[in-house]
Amino acid sequence: MTSHAVINAKLEDIIKLIDIQKGRHELICSTGKYFGENYYTVKPVGWFNWIEVELWCEQTFGKMGDIWDPRKPFIRWTANDAMFWFREEKDREWFILRWS
Repeated sequence: MTSHAVINAKLEDIIKLIDIQKGRHELICSTGKYFGENYYTVKPVGWFNWIEVELWCEQTFGKMGDIWDPRKPFIRWTANDAMFWFREEKDREWFILRWS
């Protein structure tokens, strides 16, 4: 095997490994409360491009809310503590459909 063939074989192995790792992910769903209001949460585990996910959420649900501002407890969505928090269960369901 030539050095060129060895390099190509190694690159193919690396690409397969990356594809396998990218395929391993899960979404852990839960609920939480903030100022007495229910929120539906999703915690992405595994390979996710966090910036891409946040951008999609902003394009889909509007600007991210500030969960730490007690004057705005009825935000539609936010990201905090490695989770996405949704005020409405239907928004969490859209998220799950998109990222599962």
